[in-house]
Amino acid sequence: MAKGSDTKLYVAVGVLALLGGAFYMQKEDQKKETLAHTVAGADKDLPKIEFSEEAKGKVTKLVIEKPAKDGEKPEPAVRHVLVKEGETWRLAEPVAALANQNNVDSALSNLTKLEVKERVSSGSSDYATYDLTDDKAMHVQAFEGDKAVVELWTGKSGGRGQMVRIAGQDGVFNVEGFSSYSYARDTKGWRDLKIVEVDTDAVTAVTIQGEKGEFTFAKSATAPKKAAEPKAEGEEAEKAADDKADKEAEKAAWSGKFKKAAIKDFDGGKVLDLLRAYKTLNATAFGDGKTLAETGLEKPLSVLTIKTAGGETKLLFGTNSEGTARWMKVDGRDAIYAIGSWAADWAFAEESKFQKKADAKKADGDDAAPGMPGMPGMPAIPGH
Repeated sequence: MAKGSDTKLYVAVGVLALLGGAFYMQKEDQKKETLAHTVAGADKDLPKIEFSEEAKGKVTKLVIEKPAKDGEKPEPAVRHVLVKEGETWRLAEPVAALANQNNVDSALSNLTKLEVKERVSSGSSDYATYDLTDDKAMHVQAFEGDKAVVELWTGKSGGRGQMVRIAGQDGVFNVEGFSSYSYARDTKGWRDLKIVEVDTDAVTAVTIQGEKGEFTFAKSATAPKKAAEPKAEGEEAEKAADDKADKEAEKAAWSGKFKKAAIKDFDGGKVLDLLRAYKTLNATAFGDGKTLAETGLEKPLSVLTIKTAGGETKLLFGTNSEGTARWMKVDGRDAIYAIGSWAADWAFAEESKFQKKADAKKADGDDAAPGMPGMPGMPAIPGH
């Protein structure tokens, strides 16, 4: 009797074990099925932003729509449209202008680095939570012809990453590699800031016709080169001596006049400083929509002309734009620019700006002969 009871007990335990195993397996299958439909389980089904270096080279248009910005410095919504003409990018909206080629390339290069890491939520219910509604998100589109090869909307970013919507995909996604700075530029940031570029070595003459009078600077055909000082031992010392001699020769190559009279204590190095300011002249702002009268360019206050064997660049200067910056334009062009005071001030210089400073004159031996202070020509007393 006891033996039969034991057998029944073992059978019952076995059945329970089988039922428990079956129940466990069923629960595991349910977990897997549930996981497959959750955000975490959906990672394997994440969309990809397919944009390679090859695709980047085929893009013909980039459209970036920035939403309006509230706060202490509110900004209106703006749409930037950049189009490729041949190998050159141009800004088509909101103004027509040459684009900053490096900045366009930076935005397109960033698109190749984007990687979707997580589906944060499904559907559109969380768009407002992550600033992904049409009125809050930045909208980025890259086109090859009429086809959008990349289209996404960007919203909030933080410790979890950059939140985006992707065209044709459901939900909110976390994307790695996104650089908002590459897209959220103002209009000036998408424009080519370069106004002129001057080959300073090829300049033969400079004139300034301003309120103070006329300056004329001329470079001799062959620059007088000072004899090199005795070279110290070592190649570096020899090179330094040669460089010094070359710089002095560059300065000595220039002559300067003010109101047709030779400038006393003229410093040719100041002309070299002027040319450095205009070697690559960039705008600090643009006078789009402004008139010549509004900017003081109808009757320029100063005209600076830089001449080379191949031609000349004539720059016209008007009134102050903002702070110490000035409005200016290139003769023969319609565009009006603002430039910083470091470059603009040369067009309004006093004669003293091109003269040697007192310490420089002293170094050149222009002061009294060596001797006791206040006693010109007297030899110095030993020990004093």
